[in-house]
Amino acid sequence: MDALRGLGHACGHNLIAMAGCGAAIATARLLEQRQISGRVLHLGTPAEEGGGGKCVLLERGAYDEMEACLM
Repeated sequence: MDALRGLGHACGHNLIAMAGCGAAIATARLLEQRQISGRVLHLGTPAEEGGGGKCVLLERGAYDEMEACLM
């Protein structure tokens, strides 16, 4: 994940990433428990402080097979 030069993760991206991990794990376990078919993908977003990481991922097809995207 990206960070601010000289400050590190001042925007809380490290916390957001951990929350995303927890949400992905919980969703995968729920699908498994309820016997619902599907796949959970935890996708981190680089370069959000100045590179438009989500736009790059979108342009390169990272979201093409997704039916839902949560954050």
